[in-house]
Amino acid sequence: MKALGVPCALIALLVVSHANATEASLQLAYEREPLTIELNVGEERIIEFNEPIELGLPPWLSAQLDVQNVEGSLYLTARHPFTAHRVVVEAVASQRLVLLDVAARRASGKLPRIEIAVNGNLATDQSEPPITVVQLVRYAAQQVYAPQRLIPFHPDIKRVRTTQLFADLYRHPQIESEAIATWKTDRYLILVLELRNLSDTAIDLKPELLRGEWLTLGLTHRRLLPTNKRGATTVVFLVGREAELSNFQA
Repeated sequence: MKALGVPCALIALLVVSHANATEASLQLAYEREPLTIELNVGEERIIEFNEPIELGLPPWLSAQLDVQNVEGSLYLTARHPFTAHRVVVEAVASQRLVLLDVAARRASGKLPRIEIAVNGNLATDQSEPPITVVQLVRYAAQQVYAPQRLIPFHPDIKRVRTTQLFADLYRHPQIESEAIATWKTDRYLILVLELRNLSDTAIDLKPELLRGEWLTLGLTHRRLLPTNKRGATTVVFLVGREAELSNFQA
């Protein structure tokens, strides 16, 4: 597959549960580059890690920020605005350090929960853990965006033929959809879909306009710019249960 020319390390996929489109989470993979965490003053934001973590704050930041660390999740609430400050989180199991640049501002609007995958071997025995939805989306994104020499291989993720049943999945007269590729595991199937705006006006994407029953969808951006502009297309990553999608009907 031809790479689309966007560095995979810069991709942050906004993943939305198709069953409840009002709840969203920003899923990030830490790859030794500090992750930006933005807070709205007075609004709690949840940062979830895929293993237990420890966090230390300098005294001055503790006076500005309420923090609770519960079973691998940070609950952060800023009392006052402050500029970006680097915070070091230690992953207990893998002993890896994660750098967060945390800042707070006065703004309204609900910010999505953040889920951070810490790199490293978290398995405690010789068996391989099941592939998660987050890992599958990340794998597909690397397949699409990474240069050929950096494309990963996983023995439990198989490339499969993309059926024509996956054509025209997005219900909008001015948006053209094209299925690019499909992979599957023993539990999940992921479809990579390209959406293209055919109109002269920008269009906000709505998960409820997708055909089919999907567990998760990942977007590189939520708005399509008018046709012939650089942002007129986007890629969507759709994850469903492999058994349920084997006889998919659009």
